[in-house]
Amino acid sequence: MPFADREILIRLEADLHTVQLFLDHANISTSSRYLKPSKLALHTTIQRIDAQRHESREAAKWEQDLAELRKTYSRGHKKATR
Repeated sequence: MPFADREILIRLEADLHTVQLFLDHANISTSSRYLKPSKLALHTTIQRIDAQRHESREAAKWEQDLAELRKTYSRGHKKATR
């Protein structure tokens, strides 16, 4: 099977075990060499994760936790430099 056809299996979101069986690879690491996500796939995944975080209000909680950590670190750093 040509390399391009093998990549199509991955782009069609076939799971790795399906690719392994289809290509008759004895070792899954042989099949894993075809796992090279496109920039579009990475961008889409990041957007989906951001949307889910926003919907769950998790992002706001993370921002609040980060602000508290920064304040704590800032206070600890000032004490250590005195």
